[in-house]
Amino acid sequence: MITTTQTFTTAIAAASATSSRRAPGVPRMGAWTVSDEKGLSVVEFTSFIGLGISSAADAPKQPVEQGGFYAFNKVASPVEATVTLALQGDSAAFQQALDTLNTFNREARLISVVTPEREFGSMTLVGFNYNRKTEA
Repeated sequence: MITTTQTFTTAIAAASATSSRRAPGVPRMGAWTVSDEKGLSVVEFTSFIGLGISSAADAPKQPVEQGGFYAFNKVASPVEATVTLALQGDSAAFQQALDTLNTFNREARLISVVTPEREFGSMTLVGFNYNRKTEA
């Protein structure tokens, strides 16, 4: 029997970042997932391999007297998340996941990245790539 494993790495950027913490000891069903506006999993996956969150801000500077600079109006950049998911299964499951990711990549649909500690909501998929490996 041949088993195929696909790994998807998605780049997700916040449309308007919201982040919420869950109360300690109150787990959410399906923790470690990427869900749509209705709370349903965007892609059915075998393993949630990794998550990277990036948050930055810029503080424009203006020159002032005697060669100094003054920073003002700090501007936050959107939160960016990189999620790596693994899917093990047949070609039909892989094609369905790929079609779903293509749809979310083309459209401005909101998704949430859910972890046991935090949920990053109001995000949109801005890109993805995948690797495919066959195991005998």
